[in-house]
Amino acid sequence: MDPLLTDEERLEQIKKWWKTHGMSLLAGLALGISVVWGWGYYKESNNATSTKASIEYYNLTRVLSFMERKTYLGAKTDKKIKARLEEVEVKFEEIIRNYGGTVYAIDSALVLARRAIAKNDLAEANKRLQWAIGQTNTSGYKHHIIRLRLARVQRDQKKYADALKTLSVKAPSQFSIMYSFVKGTVFERQKQCPKARSAYQISIKVMEAQDKKKQVQFKDLKQTIQRRLENVQNC
Repeated sequence: MDPLLTDEERLEQIKKWWKTHGMSLLAGLALGISVVWGWGYYKESNNATSTKASIEYYNLTRVLSFMERKTYLGAKTDKKIKARLEEVEVKFEEIIRNYGGTVYAIDSALVLARRAIAKNDLAEANKRLQWAIGQTNTSGYKHHIIRLRLARVQRDQKKYADALKTLSVKAPSQFSIMYSFVKGTVFERQKQCPKARSAYQISIKVMEAQDKKKQVQFKDLKQTIQRRLENVQNC
């Protein structure tokens, strides 16, 4: 502002500037306040939703664990137990529907996939695992765990091409052992023994390249793969 202006002239310029720019300034301030408030509300709402989902999921897993123990102890034919298990499965379905953006929805889908496998409903398990894969980050740990489970289900469905396609992604180093192993089981089911041998050998080679501590952790798995390898040596 010109320092030579009188106080009256300065006041007049301020009035003119405010008339021209005042409304846009107020609108900008209002927008900024609404964004800050909206983001805070979103975070608070999101946290509340996640907390509610976690409580429901935790309670259901406890009930399911209890009911499955009773089933294991010989209550498989008990109609009340069966009905209660079905109710619990419906509740897990509600978590998927009501909290679709949370990790608890994914974990609920995995529970339902496991329940479907227990009932030998592989088509249902396939569907649940396919959905769960689509909800996870492709570079994340859980994504590859689910992918391996899906490949096993597809193998048991005799959908061998689908299983190999599921396993065709570039696996992180920590999963390469299991990816090769499951590929080997698919090839073995197909009676493609040379490919099965190659896959099993890759698993063992990667395993033996690990440090000693990890090799101890892989001891049982290595024995399993070696037995598989023996099975396909002369087929």
